[in-house]
Amino acid sequence: DPGTSERHRTIQAAIEWSYNLLSEEEKALFRQLSVFSGGFDLNAAEEVCTNQRLPKERILDILSQLLDKSMIHIVYQPGQEMRYRLLETMQRFASRKALEKYGDGEAHRRHLEYFTRMAEEAYLDQFESSAHWLHKLKLEYGNLISALNWADQNRPEGFRTLAAYLPWFWVFNSHSLTGKQYLEKAYSHNSEESEVQARVLFGLGYLTYYFQDPERVMKLLNKSLALWQKYDNPFEEAVVTSILSMTCQQIKDFKLSFKYSARSLDKAREVGKPGLINNALIYLGIAMVHSKQFTDAIPYLEELLASSVTLNHTLGISAAHHLLSDCALGLKDFPGAEKTYGMGIQSAMKHNILFNAYADLQGLAFALSG
Repeated sequence: DPGTSERHRTIQAAIEWSYNLLSEEEKALFRQLSVFSGGFDLNAAEEVCTNQRLPKERILDILSQLLDKSMIHIVYQPGQEMRYRLLETMQRFASRKALEKYGDGEAHRRHLEYFTRMAEEAYLDQFESSAHWLHKLKLEYGNLISALNWADQNRPEGFRTLAAYLPWFWVFNSHSLTGKQYLEKAYSHNSEESEVQARVLFGLGYLTYYFQDPERVMKLLNKSLALWQKYDNPFEEAVVTSILSMTCQQIKDFKLSFKYSARSLDKAREVGKPGLINNALIYLGIAMVHSKQFTDAIPYLEELLASSVTLNHTLGISAAHHLLSDCALGLKDFPGAEKTYGMGIQSAMKHNILFNAYADLQGLAFALSG
């Protein structure tokens, strides 16, 4: 369409004209900003774009100048940190200019390193501050995918490292299939025994769990566990054994599930992080209920409930209510089960944990029929 081509040339000419009016500092930052996908905040711009030509202390001023000249835009939502973004046409133009000027991927390398540090921090803190990190990583989803895709072509080990920090986020953000595809690729680039390899094995096993292949899940997770035992890392052992416990539930091996979940709790207590302990208590509670250890389970579940209330850990509160209700039902305390299932429904609906609400409603029906 000649009309469309003409409009495109006009837009490109207008961007080129605006770009040529920028100072050298402004041009340099504008080119570097093309590395971001889906927006960025000030801290990201300072960490990724700072170099010999652009001192860190100048980034905010130059961003303001680019804003004044409509080369970048503000994305602002009340109560959230201010973010910036380039319009798609601007980003493509800036990316082309960056390639012409440098062509060496230096900004992409710093971008990968910055978002890998973020993903690592989120991974280590996932049980203590899951709501904060889920929100943060969701905001940066475009940057995470962009960093992964660049690293896949240019930094294979960087790709494996970043991909292996993200499985928990993919699961809780409903991107399990996307995550599994990235982890399959990371797994196919097999490397020697290392912490990265142990994390890749776990991540792929964890994501595969949601695709009904327990035999493969057990194989991957046990390989990961063997490596973490070798490296004496109780945090990672606690995480891997909790998912092994869940997988054993899937294949109805409740005895082995209990063994793994008890081990997960031991390792979590060794680490001493309350959120990690809560995570292990949830899986231990599930294993004990399914193996009909109702009386023995109650103290662990009461600990889970008290700790979750203190941490404002909504999933832990909901899980504790449901499992305590299951124990009451199993012990034929029908009035107690009715009361706690009701509390569970309230908690699950309040926090939009619909699966737990459904399970509690089902339990309530059993209690009432008892």
